[in-house]
Amino acid sequence: MVQVKVHRISSVTDPSTGLPAKQIELVEVRQRVSSGQVYGMGAEEGRLVQTMVTQRPGMGLMTQVSDTAYPKITMVLT
Repeated sequence: MVQVKVHRISSVTDPSTGLPAKQIELVEVRQRVSSGQVYGMGAEEGRLVQTMVTQRPGMGLMTQVSDTAYPKITMVLT
C-alpha cells in the first residue's frame, strides 16, 4: 500500500478548454529510517550518529537538505 499526501494545490487554466481549473499534486509519504537501522547499529550508537549528522549543518560542513518529495500523480480538476 502506498500512502500519499497533498503536496501543492494551484490555480491553472485547463489546456483543452481554456477554463479555470485546480491542479492538485500528490506525493508519496515514506517513513524515515533511523540512522542506527541504516548502519546496523544498536539504539545508543544510532542516537550518537543521528546527533552527529544533525549537528553538521550548524557547523557549516554540509548544507541542510529539505524533505524529498516523491511525485505520484497530478490531477487537474475543472
